[in-house]
Amino acid sequence: LLIGPTNERQRAVVEAFKHAWKGYHKFAWGHDQLKPVSEAEQATEWIRDSLSFEKDNYVNLFETTIRTLGGLLSAYHLTGDRMFVTKAEDLGERLMAAFTSSKSTVPLSDVNLKTRKAKPPPWSAESSLSEVTTLQLEFRDLSRVTGKMVYEVPTGTTITFGARADSYYEYLFKQWLQTGKTIDWLLTDYKTAMASMQSKLLRYSEPSKLAFVGELLSGDVYSPKTDHLVCFLAGTLALGSSHGLPEEHMKIAKLSSRGERKAPPHSHP
Repeated sequence: LLIGPTNERQRAVVEAFKHAWKGYHKFAWGHDQLKPVSEAEQATEWIRDSLSFEKDNYVNLFETTIRTLGGLLSAYHLTGDRMFVTKAEDLGERLMAAFTSSKSTVPLSDVNLKTRKAKPPPWSAESSLSEVTTLQLEFRDLSRVTGKMVYEVPTGTTITFGARADSYYEYLFKQWLQTGKTIDWLLTDYKTAMASMQSKLLRYSEPSKLAFVGELLSGDVYSPKTDHLVCFLAGTLALGSSHGLPEEHMKIAKLSSRGERKAPPHSHP
């Protein structure tokens, strides 16, 4: 039984959500995106004058690459302001310590942006699949906007195995697109992965026939468990279908996205 917020912290969360919802409803109702103006100018000013990566603490290579480095590069492509490139290159140079500190071609996961030292995560000596194979788009783009191949080259050979894997498959296909559909093994590996997903992990619910992607435990025991990170798959399958891959991929994308929308109300906390 939902009774609403019962303390100040809960009420603050509710009010923050209502504020965001009212802004969307007023200015962008029925649309996917709202392009801010004044807020963007304030953010640009802060990045130009106040953003510094000279911080003596460790950050995660993967998270910092896709969010901060990718965000700076996206801001450059949206605005044409080279200031964002300068900031992105400063960050990229610091993150390269993850590669130069590694004894192999697999980067370490945690980087100190000030000392430019890197280390594995505290819970494992290994790197996970998704983290080391979800760097290429950003570092390749950094090379393109700076004209320096030093950023792209190390990220082109970083494939390993670990516990997490979701965005690896997404980036296989997006890298193939980013490189002008010229690197055949990226497409081949993506198609092989999607075929294996269909044969080993894809199931349909009864009686609604909604698609969901489960897990294999110990390599051969199927578990119908799925998590929110799998939600990326519908978008990736749909993107592939729009670039010549089987129409069946689009059908799976539609059925799985419908299942994801229906899942939360029936999920246990």
